[in-house]
Amino acid sequence: DVELFGKGQCFYKEPAGGNPKLLHQDSAYFEFEKEGVVGTLNYAVDTTRELNNGPLYVIPGTHRVGGYGHDRPGAYHGRSSNFAYIKHVDTRSHLALDPQHWNFDEAIPIDGKAGDTVFFHLNCVHGSTPNFSDKPRATFINRYLACNDRQTIFATDTRMRAAAEEAADLKDLAAMPHQDGGFVVRGRKAYDGGDWAHVAKAHH
Repeated sequence: DVELFGKGQCFYKEPAGGNPKLLHQDSAYFEFEKEGVVGTLNYAVDTTRELNNGPLYVIPGTHRVGGYGHDRPGAYHGRSSNFAYIKHVDTRSHLALDPQHWNFDEAIPIDGKAGDTVFFHLNCVHGSTPNFSDKPRATFINRYLACNDRQTIFATDTRMRAAAEEAADLKDLAAMPHQDGGFVVRGRKAYDGGDWAHVAKAHH
């Protein structure tokens, strides 16, 4: 039983220097009660190192507790030693891992053709380099969530993140994110007695 989380995103890099997205984990921006989301990235155009137009880079193993980078400053920050979240800092591309400890030299590029899709865990460290080509580069992002899971944290900077962690730890429902029901893409979502307006709609 799986639903679409959120409304998706388009990341558009202008030609001749379109901004990078520094290395980060999606869990810096949102966490969940259970396993959380699986992300998909779709290349809208051919995107490669050879074209120099900002391919996705990932650092394998960073999604696992005890995996790559577990001994670096900020690893498994605060809330749980069983969740491979690494403390993030404020940067020009919103929340990101501290560039003093994490850089693209240790990441693996994912070259792709237009239409290719990459699936990744919300704790997998990833990012993308600038677009130095003479054409724009776009990707589309979607995320998928188990129907019985629920968002507990939403943040875009360190101050917001600290407040969100405190609200989640205190189970302060009024301060936690309100999550509208997403389109169910597989299986079904049981009605829990709440407002029907917030129950996921079947998507056939």
